[in-house]
Amino acid sequence: MTAGDRSLVYRVKDAKAFPVPVNVEGYQGALAAVTGDLKIGDMVVIRGNERLMPGQDVALTED
Repeated sequence: MTAGDRSLVYRVKDAKAFPVPVNVEGYQGALAAVTGDLKIGDMVVIRGNERLMPGQDVALTED
C-alpha cells in the first residue's frame, strides 16, 4: 500500500493494525519483497488495508 510517496504495510498486534513504512525491493507475480521494521512471524494485513486507520481493530482469519 502507498501513502503519498511512501510504501507501508499494516502489522497486526493485539488484534489492532499499525502502519509500518517499508521499502519495496521487488515483485514476483502477486508477491512483493519488502524491507523495513518487520520480523519473521509478524502478521500483516493482506486484504482491506486501504480502508484501515492506525490502531483500528481487525479480525484475524486464516488464509
